[in-house]
Amino acid sequence: SPNFKHKSDYRGFNRFDFDTFDTFFDSNDGRNFRFTFNSGSYFRKHSITHRAYENTILPQSYSTPYILVFYGDLCVPCIQVEQVLRKLMSELEPVGVGFGTVHSQHEIALTRKIGVRSLPYIISLIDGDIRPFRESEISLSTMIGFIKRSLPKDLVIEINDNNYYDFLNGWKDNKVRVLFANNDRTIRLRYILVAFYFHERIAFGHVKTDDPSTKDVLKRYHIDPKMNSMFVFNEDINSPTASLSVSELKTQIMKDVLDSNKYLFLPRVTSQTVFDHLCPIASLPSRAKFCVMLVSSEKEDNERKFDAMRAFMKEDDFPKDRFRFMYIHREKQAELVKSLTNIGLSKKVNINRGIHVVILWRKESNQVFYEWFKNEWDFVDSTYINETKQKLNLLMTRLSQNAAQFTYSAKINSLTDESAKSLFARIVKRLLLVTENLSDNISRTDPTPILSVVFSIIFIIFIGYVMTYFMYESGRRICKRKI
Repeated sequence: SPNFKHKSDYRGFNRFDFDTFDTFFDSNDGRNFRFTFNSGSYFRKHSITHRAYENTILPQSYSTPYILVFYGDLCVPCIQVEQVLRKLMSELEPVGVGFGTVHSQHEIALTRKIGVRSLPYIISLIDGDIRPFRESEISLSTMIGFIKRSLPKDLVIEINDNNYYDFLNGWKDNKVRVLFANNDRTIRLRYILVAFYFHERIAFGHVKTDDPSTKDVLKRYHIDPKMNSMFVFNEDINSPTASLSVSELKTQIMKDVLDSNKYLFLPRVTSQTVFDHLCPIASLPSRAKFCVMLVSSEKEDNERKFDAMRAFMKEDDFPKDRFRFMYIHREKQAELVKSLTNIGLSKKVNINRGIHVVILWRKESNQVFYEWFKNEWDFVDSTYINETKQKLNLLMTRLSQNAAQFTYSAKINSLTDESAKSLFARIVKRLLLVTENLSDNISRTDPTPILSVVFSIIFIIFIGYVMTYFMYESGRRICKRKI
């Protein structure tokens, strides 16, 4: 069945404000007659190539949803839909929806890859997954619904007095917490899109300010029920690290605030991308960024020791432009730990237990200078931890004053991406997508032909099984007679 069913009624978009045939003539006497059905400047302006799709659009789809339209020459419906989409995207692009068009005759390989069946053909590209638009008419509401259905589920969950504490305290998954608060009955698309943009680093919740079940949340965090608000939390849930409370939350403002607060106070390094952001490269000693990294084990309960490190960070208030604090699990980042311990350190300190601190300076992307802190970061008693804090402070001060004092250097490889999906997870995701598209197809079309085919296949398999069984039994009887 075609991806787009042409209908003549697009109320609200002035679809008939233009005459498709005006472009056939560019003078009153018709001497400059041009016979063409090419789509207009809007589609051409947003046209992408196969290479741009693979190198730019596809990677960006993991944080920005895209609507792609396949069009072509001699396509009157494309011209008509173009005016509608122009107005739709003027509403959707400012809140975070990407848009692109593909000329099906110019980009044949991409057209075949996507499986375009008719023109115009509209798809969503989200998280690397493709879903065709199957609504019979295009409007702002149907497009919003299409985008919401295409996005991952539960990007923003509803928060009330019963679950807000558990939600905010869930930061042990290494994600910052954000609360949106307003009196909307449904979660706005712009909030969902912002949540998708930051979904790898932040978990989002929504508080309905006019709901009686949220009065405790409103009171605790002094939320104005008449405003649109956003609150950002790290490990300390008693007060937000950042907040906005305005009549209208603009997408770019939200992104700017969240981009500055997307990591916990003491975050865990889980990938090369996170490492590059938390521990940036600085080739000159005067501009060196000193990365204080705790090496711990995921099998041990070290939260009390981490709390001691957070207290140390707050007490001394180290400048963020010079010092960054983080931790890793040695089991997850075994190759990095191995590179940093090829110095005979294991003979002096047993890094396979407890928490140990190493200070890094990334001079190049694959080269680090580093110094191990001799004391184990432990919480034996207050005297020990205070002495340990003083010694670590002295070491950090000494290295920051003269980066040449680093004792060791090492070549390091890219860190393990702990969030990378396994082959099994990717297969399951693909099967779920196929099942979803199949059920969507059935729900929007007459299921009789599909069911007929399914039952025919089942019947053929059944008959084949019965015939095989009888042939087996017949052969067995013949063998018995010969014996």
